[in-house]
Amino acid sequence: MAKRKTPNLKKQPRDNSFIKLASFFLIKHNLTILGAFLVLFSIFLTVAFISFFFCWQEDQSTLSEFSNRAIVTQNLLGKIGAKLSNFFVYKGFGLGSFVIPVALFLTGARILLQTNLRKIITSWNWGLLSMIWIAVALGFSSAQNAVLPGIIGFELNAYFQAFLGKAGVVILLLFFLVAYLIIRFKITPEKINERIKIAKENQLKEEQIKEAQINEAAIAAEKERILNTQKRPETPVNNNTQHKTPRVVEDLQETPDPVFELPIENLHPNTTFSNEIIYQEEDHISLDTLPVNESLISDELTDKAAIKEALINEHLIDRSSINKTLKNEPLIEKQPIVEQAIIEEEKAPIQQDIPIKEPVVEKPEIAATITKEPVKEEAPIQEDILIKEPVIEKPEIAAIITKEPVKEEAPIQEDTAIIKPIVEKPIIKEFILEKPSEEKIEEPIAEEIEVSVEKHVEEKSVTQNLSDALLKDFGEFDPTLDLGHFKFPTFDLLKQYNEVISIDSDELEANKKRIVTTLQNYKIGISDIKATVGPTITLYEIVPNAGVRISKIKNLEDDIALSLSALGIRIIAPIPGKGTIGIEVPNQKSTIVSMHSAIASQKFQDSEMELPIALGKTIANETLVVDLAKMPHLLMAGATGQGKSVGLNAVLTSLLYKKHPAEVKFVLVDPKKVELTLFNKIERHYLAKLPDSEEAIITDTTKVVHTLNSLCMEMDARYDLLKNAMVRNIKEYNVKFKARKLNPENGHKFLPYIVLVIDEFADLIMTAGKEVETPIARLAQLARAIGIHLIVATQRPSVNVITGIIKANFPARIAFRVTSKIDSRTILDAPGADQLIGRGDMLYSGGNELIRVQCAFVDTPEVERITDFIGSQRAYPSAYLLPEYVGEESGTNVDVDIADRDKLFKNAAEVIITAQQGSASLLQRKLKLGYNRAGRIIDQLEAAGIVGPFEGSKARMVLVPDFIALEQLLENEKK
Repeated sequence: MAKRKTPNLKKQPRDNSFIKLASFFLIKHNLTILGAFLVLFSIFLTVAFISFFFCWQEDQSTLSEFSNRAIVTQNLLGKIGAKLSNFFVYKGFGLGSFVIPVALFLTGARILLQTNLRKIITSWNWGLLSMIWIAVALGFSSAQNAVLPGIIGFELNAYFQAFLGKAGVVILLLFFLVAYLIIRFKITPEKINERIKIAKENQLKEEQIKEAQINEAAIAAEKERILNTQKRPETPVNNNTQHKTPRVVEDLQETPDPVFELPIENLHPNTTFSNEIIYQEEDHISLDTLPVNESLISDELTDKAAIKEALINEHLIDRSSINKTLKNEPLIEKQPIVEQAIIEEEKAPIQQDIPIKEPVVEKPEIAATITKEPVKEEAPIQEDILIKEPVIEKPEIAAIITKEPVKEEAPIQEDTAIIKPIVEKPIIKEFILEKPSEEKIEEPIAEEIEVSVEKHVEEKSVTQNLSDALLKDFGEFDPTLDLGHFKFPTFDLLKQYNEVISIDSDELEANKKRIVTTLQNYKIGISDIKATVGPTITLYEIVPNAGVRISKIKNLEDDIALSLSALGIRIIAPIPGKGTIGIEVPNQKSTIVSMHSAIASQKFQDSEMELPIALGKTIANETLVVDLAKMPHLLMAGATGQGKSVGLNAVLTSLLYKKHPAEVKFVLVDPKKVELTLFNKIERHYLAKLPDSEEAIITDTTKVVHTLNSLCMEMDARYDLLKNAMVRNIKEYNVKFKARKLNPENGHKFLPYIVLVIDEFADLIMTAGKEVETPIARLAQLARAIGIHLIVATQRPSVNVITGIIKANFPARIAFRVTSKIDSRTILDAPGADQLIGRGDMLYSGGNELIRVQCAFVDTPEVERITDFIGSQRAYPSAYLLPEYVGEESGTNVDVDIADRDKLFKNAAEVIITAQQGSASLLQRKLKLGYNRAGRIIDQLEAAGIVGPFEGSKARMVLVPDFIALEQLLENEKK
């Protein structure tokens, strides 16, 4: 039976993506390209990260406009570098992100070199762990700077501190650091001890080498000085035996001058000298070269110990040298040498003077031994005598005396001449034995006395400024430390609405057809049309045919509104910066723009403005964020119920979410007494008031006048501080103060921004009139540089409400819906506000361009939750106190000391008498004084009897008719 063939079952095709990926890495060219890319990309990231730390503040506002080619970033690698740096450094691990380019570089290098490819994953694992540790450590040490640790490091540190506390975080960081070092680098206590021992041994060796070099240098200098101060006498040949003059051979140089000479006639007549005397400096002494008595060499003394003791007893060599020699040299039997002392002190005194060098170190005795040994015919025998000082630290001096082979006829006698010249405590560094000379040895030259010059110690000059030293010791001044644990309001306090913009295609198509049909009815052709849907408005951009006049389309505004059956159509002809004409058409279903979406937007959160305000969203659904510090004042106007108060709440809420209580203060003026009442809860955090005021929110017209004049006094005082600090604006002043370059003892202090908010300004003008207008005009003209900014809200800013002087200083304006084009021109100097649909629909003018914005809506419960959250936290002892204002009415019956009169008292009296009008404003204009000083001078004039008492709105009566009466009055006061 035939076997049944089994059908070939084809295997299911596997996903070969992994195989393709693996085959990619098997090709050498691909690996080379990948490695080069990783290396270059790591360099790219490094440059981007470094540049980010220098310009991250300037680039924050440009990150949201990545696709806009007109926006230029400060980062060296452009927008991509800024975006990557912001992602890895700011939103990532901060300074620890530099581990990423390092790991990429190592990975690319290993791929290029094809070495240690298995270690790539290991290096990445350790790199990521170290990156996390660095981020958390920097988050702990630099909690106030979110850039160094990054957001991840900052949040991890905050999370750990919430559960472990600061001490627990420190212990945790130290534990992980020790564990990392032990596991990664195999660091153990044994290795540390071994490294310490090796370091100590190396240090000891270096010290010994230095000491030896110093000794060698001292010996060389001493030899050179001795040789330079002596002369070598010529010695004739004596006796029948030929003797060569012994010489010192040192470094293969010529013979130096002798130090002293020994007369040869005092020696034994049979004693001969070798050709040379060689001085050597060695570390050991050989037994082969030691001269010993014949009596010492016997059969019993065959061991090293016996020879050692015998030599020591004979005082031929010191014990330490013997110990060193016997350890290294074998015991060798030597031929007997007959040693005789042929010179004694009584029989052969030294007749010649021996120049002796002054000792430098200790004074051991040095014995010069001349030995003679029988020599065979074949080869001369050479005896070396090594004499070593007993102290190791001193330089060792060895005299080697050699003997030349002699002829057979000459009688050979084995005599040894031992000469021990003993001098009282000298050190003889070198000596040379020569034949006696008939010439007398010259007296040694007197040793020159060295003059030691004392070095002058230069005084250390202080190269660091006091401010730099304080900055190094204490860091920058932080005004927020008074409320260091202050927490900003959270997003959940704001209500979220359904803000998804629903695009009705049928509505868009219907509006498009109506616009095209209406324009064609008036013989206006359109080549293109585009729609941009916003929260409440849809912008239709049309491109007319060539030859169509713009004014012709602009005049059809009412006709288009009629055809669309819509209210609030506005035509922009042309749109600034574009070659199109815009037609704004309200949506049938508008979308509420919540304050939550505006505050939580990246544009607001990442803004580095001084006073950022999130007003709402534009037609393109982008959050409009403006800087109040650059406006510098804001005028808000619109009909009743169109959103002015909501706009004020949006401005205040934006600042509360962005600025610390130490950085901004509010002066709130609310004539209606109900719009801003909720902000009373944050009085001790954010509000400013007069010292004698009970409530921080001002509702009384009289107190408004005092507050405005007090702000003028604050402005003058701040300008004095700026003048003394040599700066031009509050930003430069605060930077200088934070850097501790301004002394608080001189009155300098950190200056917070002050925002003056006035609701219903027209009501103040009606009740107070010029008393309000004058300080408002001064503040509007001068206060921007010192950080005082005004936000004024009114229904209709007509000339009788806001004069031309005040209005000219309010370039930033917000117009809500008004009833007529005249009112629109009054507010914006342009039409369009009358075409708004209300309910927060507004036009913002920050310059030449009008932007249509849907104001962010913040309801009363939301404001209440925010103020409750802030008010429940630790606060300052009181509200920010403004300077105390003293009005003219307080000058009645005031006694003023004559000695305390103002320097301009007499000049002010002459001005008052000349004009016959006693008022502080007159003195301000004529003498260019501040209101406070002018008021004090008026009080002094009243006390002196020159002007009368305060009479309300009227000027004071002048009691002195002329200058003669004034002189008499002043003379009588002196008497």
